[in-house]
Amino acid sequence: MILRRVYFLICSLAIAIPVLAEPKAKPDKLHLDSGDFMEAAIDRISGESVHFYNLETGDLESLQLSQLTDESRQEVIEWYLGEITAKGELVLSIKYDSSRELEPGRQVGSYQIELENNSSMTLPADIQLVTTAFRIGFELKNSDDQKQYDISSFNQKSPKTKSGPVKPKAKLEASTSKQISTSPPYNWVRLSGTPFRIPKGESVPEKIYLTAIEAELKYKGQVLTSKISPARTASIIQERRKQTTGIVLPPEPKAETKPENKSADTPATAAQDDVPKISYDAIAIIEGDDGVGSGFLLEMKERKFLVTNSHVITGAIRLSAKTTRGTEITLPRYFFVAKDRDLAIFPINFDGDFLEPLTEYSEVDIGEAVTVFGNERGASVVTQLTGKVNGVGPARVEIDAPFVEGNSGSPVVHHDSGCVIGLATYYIEYEKPEADTDPKEYVSGKKKQKERRRFAERIDNVTEWDKVSLHMLQQEAEKLNSYEDFLEGVITIANGVANGNRIVRPSSSTREVNYMLEDYHRRRERGEVGSGGENRALEQLKRSVISGLEARHREVERDIRSYYLKQELEYYQQLNEVLMDYVSGLHYY
Repeated sequence: MILRRVYFLICSLAIAIPVLAEPKAKPDKLHLDSGDFMEAAIDRISGESVHFYNLETGDLESLQLSQLTDESRQEVIEWYLGEITAKGELVLSIKYDSSRELEPGRQVGSYQIELENNSSMTLPADIQLVTTAFRIGFELKNSDDQKQYDISSFNQKSPKTKSGPVKPKAKLEASTSKQISTSPPYNWVRLSGTPFRIPKGESVPEKIYLTAIEAELKYKGQVLTSKISPARTASIIQERRKQTTGIVLPPEPKAETKPENKSADTPATAAQDDVPKISYDAIAIIEGDDGVGSGFLLEMKERKFLVTNSHVITGAIRLSAKTTRGTEITLPRYFFVAKDRDLAIFPINFDGDFLEPLTEYSEVDIGEAVTVFGNERGASVVTQLTGKVNGVGPARVEIDAPFVEGNSGSPVVHHDSGCVIGLATYYIEYEKPEADTDPKEYVSGKKKQKERRRFAERIDNVTEWDKVSLHMLQQEAEKLNSYEDFLEGVITIANGVANGNRIVRPSSSTREVNYMLEDYHRRRERGEVGSGGENRALEQLKRSVISGLEARHREVERDIRSYYLKQELEYYQQLNEVLMDYVSGLHYY
C-alpha cells in the first residue's frame, strides 16, 4: 500500500441563499476626464475597458475605465457588477469544511468563502469580500410533557475583509477560523422553537451551538450580493440584529468544553486553562512565492534560530518572515537543513521572544496533551489546535491535533513541560483495514472509513546538517519538476498505446519527450521507414525513451540532496522502474 502525504483538506458544499442588491440603472452618458461627455448605450466591460455604442455615430467603441471621471466610472462599474451578479457570472459561494467531530451532531470546522469571476470584467481593486461569523446557542426548556429549544445566546464576530482585483476566471477567497457547528443543523424543526415530545428511547442534548457565516460582496460601501449559510439561520440573524442594534454580545462561556462520551477516534481536547501560555510573538509567518506557511523562534544551545519545515521553503526564490506583530525577521543567505528529516533552521540575530526545545524525551508519555500553535490554512493569524501524543519515534512524534495546510512548520508544545517537542509536518491517509472495521458497516453498506495519522518532526536529536541557500533548493526543485514532466510525457505515450494502439503526437503534455516523438513521426511522414519500418521506428523510440529514463534517474539521484525532495523522489523512482518495464515490452504486431 502506497501512502502519499497530504497537505490539504477537501471541503463539502454548504447550502446558502444569495440576496441581491437593487439593480442600478444603466448609465446613458459617459463623462471623460478631459471634460467631454458622450451619449452611449453601454454593452459590457471587458478587462478594464468599457465597450459601448456611440449614439451619435452608431459605432461600437471602447474606452479605458481610467479615462472616465471618478463618478462616471463608479456608475458604470456599479451597474455592470449588478448585471453580472444577476446573470450568475459573479458567483459567491460558501463551503463548510468539517475538520473533526466532537460528538454526534457536533463538529469543529471552518467556512471557506469564494468569489468566482466568470465574466469578461476585471473586478476593481477596491472590491471587498466581507465575512461575519455568528454563533447561536440553543437551550432545552421544559413545558409540561413537552420540550422546546429557545435561543440562549447570540454572538457576532467582527467582520473579516479580503479585497483586491479579481481577473476573469479568477477567485477571491477568505476563510474563518475554527467554529463549532451542528452538521446538519440539528433537527431544524425543533430548533425553530416548535414544542415537541421526546419519543421513548431518544435522548436530546441540553445545549446546542450552531455557527453561521454571512458573506457580503461590497463595492464603495454598497452591498452587491450577500449569502448566509446555513440559509435557515438568516431569519434568526436578521431578527437578532434588530434587537441588539449592533451591540456585539460576549461569547458564551464553556461553549467548546470537552465531550463526556468521546470516541476513541476523536482527538483529545484540553481545557483552555491547560494550554501552555506562550508568547505568540515567537510564532513566525513565512511567505514565499507560492504561499504562506508557519515557523517559530527557538533558542537552542544558546543560539537563536527561525525553525520551519524544508517543504515550506523549498522552491521559493524569495522568502520573508515576520512575527505576529508584523516585525520583520532578517534571514541569512545560508541556512541549514537536516539530512534525515523535513526540517530547516535559520540562524538569526533577533531581539524578541523565543520558545525552548524539550531536551529530555523521557518526559514525554503517550496520551499526554500537546498543542499546535501556527498559521492555520495560511490565513496569517495564529491559532491553536490541541490533541495528544499517539507515539514517539527516533525522528518524529505522532500526534492527533488536527493540523491542516498552513500549519506546516508550527511548533508542537508539550503541556506538561511547556517546551517544543517537534514541528507539525504532514499526515498520511489510508482506508481503515477490514480487520479493524465494525462488521455492521458491511451490512449497512457504508463506505470504508479513512484514517489519518499526523506527524511532527523532532528537533532535539538531529546529528547531521547540510548548509544550503534558497537558490540551491530552488535548483533541486526545478530538477525534480523537470523529471516529473519527463515521466508524465512517457505516461502519455504509454496511455496512447494502451487506449488507442498509437503513438501520440507531440503536445504540451509531452514537452519533455517531444523531440523523441517528433523524430518518430518525421521518419514515418517522410516515408523513410521502408519495409518493416514501423518496427524500426518504434525500436528507435523505445531506445530513446529508455535512455532518457536512465539518464534522468542518474541525474536526479546525483543532484538532489535535501531530505524532503528525496522523499518525493522515491515515488518517482518507483514510477520510473514501472515505465521502463512497460516501454521495453512495446512492439508492433
